[in-house]
Amino acid sequence: MQRIKIVLFLMVCSVALFGMEEEQEVRSGGEYEGAPMEAAVEAPARSSWWSRARISPFYIDYDKFAAAIKPGMSESLSRGVEALTRGLKEASSEFTRALSDGLQDATVTLKDSLEQGIGGAVEVGIHHLNEALKEGGLLQKRLNGFIQRTVQRNLCISGGIIIFTIAGSTFVYYGTRTGWRVVERNLMRPKLIIASSKKTLFERIQERIFPNKKPQDSSPEMVCDNELENRLRDIVRATKNIYAKTNAGATNVKYRNLMLWGPPGTGKTMFAKRLALESGLEWAYMSGSSFAKFKDGEGIEALDELFAWANRSKGLMLFIDEAEAFLAQREHMDLNSNAYQLLTNFLNHTGERSNKFMLVFATNHKHMIDSAMHRRIDDLIEMPLPKAPERFRVLALYRNKILFDLRQNGALFVDSARICLNDAKLEEIAQQAEGLSNGELEGIINIIKTDADITDTGLVTLQVVDRAIQHAMEKYVAFRMTDVRRKRALHEHLWRSIGG
Repeated sequence: MQRIKIVLFLMVCSVALFGMEEEQEVRSGGEYEGAPMEAAVEAPARSSWWSRARISPFYIDYDKFAAAIKPGMSESLSRGVEALTRGLKEASSEFTRALSDGLQDATVTLKDSLEQGIGGAVEVGIHHLNEALKEGGLLQKRLNGFIQRTVQRNLCISGGIIIFTIAGSTFVYYGTRTGWRVVERNLMRPKLIIASSKKTLFERIQERIFPNKKPQDSSPEMVCDNELENRLRDIVRATKNIYAKTNAGATNVKYRNLMLWGPPGTGKTMFAKRLALESGLEWAYMSGSSFAKFKDGEGIEALDELFAWANRSKGLMLFIDEAEAFLAQREHMDLNSNAYQLLTNFLNHTGERSNKFMLVFATNHKHMIDSAMHRRIDDLIEMPLPKAPERFRVLALYRNKILFDLRQNGALFVDSARICLNDAKLEEIAQQAEGLSNGELEGIINIIKTDADITDTGLVTLQVVDRAIQHAMEKYVAFRMTDVRRKRALHEHLWRSIGG
């Protein structure tokens, strides 16, 4: 219902507007519905229906009003609709144009505002940043001043601490090394030494606290021919005399260096021990093959340590077994090899004879020794294989020591040994054992002892003696044949190499 009233109101307004336009046209001499102006004047009632309708503004006769507007209502309504359409189009166009202009102005305004806002924010940020930098600069100046004052105040203390630290570290490092060397020199033996009668500081202190009741070593009893025995006895006497004079302060005597050569088991080591004990020297034992356990450069260092230790002694016999292992001829060595450098270092240490120690070398192959060692050796003594008389004496020596000792064996055992190993039997064994060394003859007596202990009776029998001799000779022949084959193969190789 509300919508109908609105529509009727719009229609009335349109009709009123149309009437006003028509009256205006009449007044201005225009035409009305295609009729001339005179007709409009002659019929005012028809052309001025609005005037009739406004006769009484408080009273409207709707029948007359309807009859009055009916003729032109259709056309007025059509014109009103067209006018309304044009108005709406114009309004829409104006609205669109205004909206576009408004949006454009708003965009420009927003852009300007953003630029102004960002610019302002940047200016404010730069301002605060500058202020912060100024504050930071002041803080840095204050910090630099504080550091400078602190460094100036503590420079002496810091320098002293640094110097003390460096000095302390240096002292600890070198002091530790020096202290360890002192410990090594006094509490330990050189790495090359295998055994020695020279006691370390620790051993001397231990001996004072806990006296050793072990009997002193006695000079070993050796068996050799008369000529060799006299030669060895002279060397012992000369060494004993040198030791006495050097201890008395004499400087015009030096120890004589000695080389013992010959097959294994002929008493070289035994005589070296006898020489030390009878002359009063301390002794130290090492092997030429001991250098093989050291890495590059360590062998030379160990050799330096050895001679420094020997030079602190007051009479030492340094026995070097298997001397050919590191004193071989240099002609067959590489100049840059460890063996060459080791030999050269040894020659440097032994260039002059010493009044502190003497060198005793033992070798099975004297022809392999470097020629530079010849002048460093004063006495060259051959220790040969024993002949039949010496073999008998060696057998008798060990028979009496091993089998006839009543403190170690029972009476029945000793009696059985005396029966089976009388002098006649020893003469027979000595004749059979040609080519055997002193050590191998001792081995025969030891085999007789151990085999007799495991028999049912536990006594020495002729079967036990004969079996021991047989085993010893079989071993000797087997090794000797091996040596012969090796030497024969070597000679054949050399013969072929020279074109023979």
